[in-house]
Amino acid sequence: MGGDGGDNSAAQQQQAEEARKEALRGQINTLFGVGGATPQNFTDEENTLSSSLRGYYGDEQKKAHDEAERQLRFGASNTGNIGSTTYADAEAKLADQNRLGGIKMEEAVQRAVNGLRSSRENTRLNSINLVNSGSGADAVNSAASGLKDSFNAAQAGQREDLASGLFQNLAFTKKAADSANQGAQLAQLLGVKSTGNALFPTKTTSGTVYN
Repeated sequence: MGGDGGDNSAAQQQQAEEARKEALRGQINTLFGVGGATPQNFTDEENTLSSSLRGYYGDEQKKAHDEAERQLRFGASNTGNIGSTTYADAEAKLADQNRLGGIKMEEAVQRAVNGLRSSRENTRLNSINLVNSGSGADAVNSAASGLKDSFNAAQAGQREDLASGLFQNLAFTKKAADSANQGAQLAQLLGVKSTGNALFPTKTTSGTVYN
């Protein structure tokens, strides 16, 4: 009879311990929306991250697009191709590359959001493992802290280089870049400053100088 009592006591303790763990796992899962609706703060964080990334990538792409368009026009003008079929084709390719950049941007944003979600899930699993190993309320606190850390890391994460090379190899742009480099080299040889792609002479009482 005494042995049975000891067995029952051990069984009860085991049941109580499992109930404790189950309650803690439930608290953690509730934090992460497991088995229920996605927490509002998760949605807000993902929207904030997406908006921030779109702003950054959009600005970078606009800078690259505007520079490529400027070089395209300059190169076409210098070769007398403004209004030509070749110029129209180059403009169409520029627009196509710009649309491609938009697609790449959305893909990069989704990768970042997926990375945030993956980080959250890893945090949840690590916290559950702490509970299974015998931890108590500290596992729940760790889960809550981990959620904040996941979002902060996603916000501070390194941005992808999407704009570099996006508008390369367009007609006339290489010629424009070469011309700009030649202008800078000429200015350096003459010991004067260049403005844009041209040297501007100024008349003085002692002759002509370049600014």
